Amino acid sequence: MKQVLLLLFLLPFVSCKKGGNAGNTGTSDGIDLSDVLNTDDYFKTKKKRNGSAKDSVEVRIIELSDINNDGKNDTAFIIYNNFNSRYKITFTCFDDLIEQGNVSELLIKDIGDLNNDGNHEIILFLQSEESCWDEIKLYSYVGKWVEKYNGLTYQCTNNSGSTNYQFRKINDRTVQLITFGINRDSIDVNSGDTLENILPNAPNANLITW
Repeated sequence: MKQVLLLLFLLPFVSCKKGGNAGNTGTSDGIDLSDVLNTDDYFKTKKKRNGSAKDSVEVRIIELSDINNDGKNDTAFIIYNNFNSRYKITFTCFDDLIEQGNVSELLIKDIGDLNNDGNHEIILFLQSEESCWDEIKLYSYVGKWVEKYNGLTYQCTNNSGSTNYQFRKINDRTVQLITFGINRDSIDVNSGDTLENILPNAPNANLITW
């Protein structure tokens, strides 16, 4: 409950405006997340055997750069439901939500304006509990959040200086996203078992266009 109260206290101070329009809900005072927090699915308590209760909602506040190019730094709210492992992400300067399900851990990163449209693109890393393979998603805002890429990248590498993705801009409408890791299964000749052969640093090139 403390996270929710903190969020509601901070909302009037993190709003931003562009061209006279307000943030996520169109109010001039700030961001109203009541439609997310006050539903049966996202705001309820779970009774424990000792009679105490635990909130189902956890909220993380992530400070971002100026992702909508209005001269003010922006904020993302990552709202997590413990009961169904679902995430909702809302931003101070965009109306649309990003939703994800069946995720153990979620990381978000602002990667700048890849297509020179004035809005920054967002990358999500969706981490599973016991796997070196993480899902990576690229989102672009074009009136709403549009998923531009969805794939896997390999995290368990001994090279601490390497990153799990790279971008190379080709032109204003095309970028190349490099992810890493190739899984080439083979069959053992003697036992017939499937052998997993992972090349963690092998690059995969993906073209993304607008």
